[in-house]
Amino acid sequence: MSLIYQPRIALCLCLMVCVGVAISSDNEKRCINARYQKTKPGPENLNGTVCSAWSGNSCCNATVAASITNLSNNDSLTWLNFRWDHCDKPLSAKCRSFFVQDLCFYECSPNMGPWIITDPKRRKSRVERFLDVPLCQTQCDQWYDACKNDLTCTDNWSEFEWIDGINKCPGASTCRLFSEVFGDPKTFCEKVFAGSFRYVYDDQPCFKFDPSQTEADLNDRVENWQRGLPKSGASAPMHFFLLLAGAQLFSTRIVIPM
Repeated sequence: MSLIYQPRIALCLCLMVCVGVAISSDNEKRCINARYQKTKPGPENLNGTVCSAWSGNSCCNATVAASITNLSNNDSLTWLNFRWDHCDKPLSAKCRSFFVQDLCFYECSPNMGPWIITDPKRRKSRVERFLDVPLCQTQCDQWYDACKNDLTCTDNWSEFEWIDGINKCPGASTCRLFSEVFGDPKTFCEKVFAGSFRYVYDDQPCFKFDPSQTEADLNDRVENWQRGLPKSGASAPMHFFLLLAGAQLFSTRIVIPM
């Protein structure tokens, strides 16, 4: 008994293998290329720190998490010399706590892969950033409400002047309440870090800074949902081509003479 070899079978098998490898590689979790992030996420003992929600799989190590915890308890400390209290008045405790949660999210979350881009400004502290990360409406609303009576001098915290290594208010700016500078939670979330976040209603896939308090796997599910969509400008997701290759294989006639 002999098998008549069909070149199309080999092509389809090759396509299935190659696409499968590409999907696997594309779905790997990764960390931002920045000063304090690890090269690859993994388990860390972050118990006792404000970043403990990321212990199971983290882009930050225990030393970074401990430093962020110290920052949450001391108004005089800064992160990378960046002053949240740039108006020379400490942030309120409740406002500061949200910026600490945001910092844990930035340094430790392993779910940012689909939103990581090259930072066009290529700062000393990082060569990548994330853009348009969907942040839940309730998260943004609570953050804004906690900070609305605190002071800031600009609606874009990536555009400070740096003098003697410390961020300073732009020359022509004046310190005003968050509520006056931003106006509403959506504007605040989407502008404060130059588009890092996108304000998204809670009934859509969106992130929370500390999902462990309600839905432990929420952020993993949001990332997986994003990875299942076609890339911008693509006609179909990779999974479609894998299925197409399989269909071509099984529709190919194989002749077995007797």
